[in-house]
Amino acid sequence: MITAARRTTVGTAPIAETDAAPPRAAEVDSRARELLRGAAGTNAVAGYGTGVRLEYLLIPMIFGLGAPLVALVGTNIGAGQKQRALRIALVRGAIAIAISETLGLMAATYHSALQPPPSRAPRKA
Repeated sequence: MITAARRTTVGTAPIAETDAAPPRAAEVDSRARELLRGAAGTNAVAGYGTGVRLEYLLIPMIFGLGAPLVALVGTNIGAGQKQRALRIALVRGAIAIAISETLGLMAATYHSALQPPPSRAPRKA
């Protein structure tokens, strides 16, 4: 529900300001977990949590490979060396795939290492 809407202008485009803020990522994640737990059970939520941890591990590594890749490919295309740019992109892509696949297979094989230790708190009924 939109409350206390007022119109302001930034430059020439009118913008409606409201008291309602969009949901934060943590709130959306929490809602997704609740929906998943209700639909599929606690094992699905545990699998979802493991997948999220793995994703948080992989994304910075792949971005670390991809950021210099943009500069290398762009420089070589600008210099007219399209074959070299293609070779750089393919090799770096293969390296990123190999790293992702290796970590994914390790996570699938040693999945218990990614799980948090069991809680000592009593279970809720």
